[in-house]
Amino acid sequence: APDGTQIGISQNLAGGQGGIDYSGALMADYSRPVMGGLLWVSSIGVNFTDGYFMTGSLDPIDYQDGFSKTNIRTSLNGENWTAMLYGKNITDERKPTGAAAVPLSSGSHFQYGFEGAVWGASLSYKFYCGNYKLGWKKGRACPSFVYTWKFLVHGSQHSQ
Repeated sequence: APDGTQIGISQNLAGGQGGIDYSGALMADYSRPVMGGLLWVSSIGVNFTDGYFMTGSLDPIDYQDGFSKTNIRTSLNGENWTAMLYGKNITDERKPTGAAAVPLSSGSHFQYGFEGAVWGASLSYKFYCGNYKLGWKKGRACPSFVYTWKFLVHGSQHSQ
């Protein structure tokens, strides 16, 4: 109000959660040489988090329980190329990661989250300039660039 009188509803947030208690990631990699000087690499990773409030209001409707996501990949690597298969969020966890109250709609909320399972393949090739024909002096580092082609398949498209 123009005279400084409080309008609306106030909320006591004392003692509320200021963030998550814990979160982290565990990863394991395995690699070994295979036929003809190629390198086979496989990895698994698990990201996890404790429960948390997705908004600052501490409204119980906006509380998200703890969850984890698992990612995997395997690749075959040559001198200047890589062929990889991977899966992100392979257990197809669908959890909201944020929320907010809907303006002008008392008691209404919306949530948004990360995508479900994603499976993909990628092929990468690294190009080198190789010598000083491109204007680089012999013996000095030269730039390189990587071209990557990706193919993605998204998991089930359901909503909660």
